[in-house]
Amino acid sequence: MHVHRSTPPLLTLLLPGLLVGCGARAGDTEGAASTDVSTMDATTGASTSASDDGATLGTSGDDTRGDSTDDSSATTSETTAPATTEATTDDPSATTGTDPEPGPLTVHPTNPRYFHDGVGPAIVLVGVNHGWELQDDAWTSDYTLDFDGFLDYLEGHHHNFIRLWRVEAAKQTADDALLAGPMPYLRTGPGVANDGQPRFDLDQLDPAYFQRLHERCAAAADRGVYVDIMLFERHSTFDHKGPAWPWRGHPFHADNNVNGVDADVNADGQGREYFLLPEEGGDADVLARQEAFVRAAIDAVADLDNALFEICNECKPEANAWQAHMIAVARAHMRAIGRVYPVGFTGPGKDDNNQFPDFQVQLQSAADFVSPRDDAAYRTDPPANDGAKVIFADSDHIDPYGRDELWVWKSFVRGLHPQALEAYDVLPPDPPAIDPDRDARVRQSLGACLEVAERVDLAATAPAGDLCSSGYCLVDMSLGAPAIVLAPDGGPVELDLTAAAGALAVEWFELATGAWTKGADVEGGGPVTLIPPFEGPAAALVGAE
Repeated sequence: MHVHRSTPPLLTLLLPGLLVGCGARAGDTEGAASTDVSTMDATTGASTSASDDGATLGTSGDDTRGDSTDDSSATTSETTAPATTEATTDDPSATTGTDPEPGPLTVHPTNPRYFHDGVGPAIVLVGVNHGWELQDDAWTSDYTLDFDGFLDYLEGHHHNFIRLWRVEAAKQTADDALLAGPMPYLRTGPGVANDGQPRFDLDQLDPAYFQRLHERCAAAADRGVYVDIMLFERHSTFDHKGPAWPWRGHPFHADNNVNGVDADVNADGQGREYFLLPEEGGDADVLARQEAFVRAAIDAVADLDNALFEICNECKPEANAWQAHMIAVARAHMRAIGRVYPVGFTGPGKDDNNQFPDFQVQLQSAADFVSPRDDAAYRTDPPANDGAKVIFADSDHIDPYGRDELWVWKSFVRGLHPQALEAYDVLPPDPPAIDPDRDARVRQSLGACLEVAERVDLAATAPAGDLCSSGYCLVDMSLGAPAIVLAPDGGPVELDLTAAAGALAVEWFELATGAWTKGADVEGGGPVTLIPPFEGPAAALVGAE
């Protein structure tokens, strides 16, 4: 992928001790990040001499690919999600006479199950994530990730995606002696927070947080890895067992900041109102600072092409309107700086009475990608993607450590983007939740799926379970082949190649070992029987060059 290397505007802006205008009014979509800090109003986040027109971001004018919606709703606390829009693709060569360069991902214009970088083939995102990609000592663990080593690990397994987790509470439990960091806000005091450190100033962003965000995204881009940047997460705002930690360690807890901000509007000892709009019982000062953080995170990586943005990890369904608003805020700011990235609405957290909240809200939203939580549907027999959205099958939401290599292939041939939560080197083996041998097979299959995707015209494919006896196949619908066929119980498997022509090579992938084996060629023009040369679950690549 192409990587822009101009100075990211936020890092120029975030000089130590300077206010960044986090106190902007709720709904202000322009923000501070692409302006000259010397003329910034620290109360509104506005600037009297904003000069960025996209040139300093490594772009040539506004990049509006994938977003033609007027997100005017972002200027108010609007609760209705903007309408879903169809991706568009700029063609710089049409006016410059030069070959276009790849840019940030957009939803593919002809096959919206996948992404597009503007010039190359359709892209499926496969990889692993584990929770410590951005901050040290997160989730009560004494742990600092060797990020370069982690990228070596991804590259070695032929993965092209990571999820950059964020933890919002600096301290997770009363007994936790570890403080997660870096955090987005400077700890200036006066006064001491519940974790024993100086209170946060929510009007001063901490350059260290955004510097690390940029550095890790840039390092990933150099390895051809896309990064899903988690903007918010709900696990730090309340505990199902009652008022306590980790909310007491959150910067927006009244005890922990110098700004008089308290996201616990109803004073029940929980921070659930942190994810509500003011008209729903949330707080306007909280929302204003959340919006400023979103703009700052976007600006931190605005010189790179490999970013995606996830609004919130497993927010409750009660936050749906807030998430829709944040999608609009992010989109409006991206257009303002001329750098448009995919924005996601992912994995709704279970509520008190419903293990699997309605996923239709995500599917009908204006988000570019979504991620289901329903393991009843997506764990054993994932529904085929009908092309309405890019869908991430992330095991974090479906079956965190219980996924296996068969689930990876089922998700892939159903038009999903398989992604696995795994232990990496953070957690010791703890059967049955963590199985090192199974995890190795999962990594092998993820890499093999990406390898297969790179050998076919992914943009021409669609799930076509009716063409094979197993019900699991992804087929080039324009030519009838190549076809990727999964035999979950082993062979033989029947495949209808009526729409294909000529002799077609067959290659077999053994899920148990990760090995490829050449099979006997088959002829297009009618049904064929595929017989794997080994026992057990198998995947066949039919008709690839």
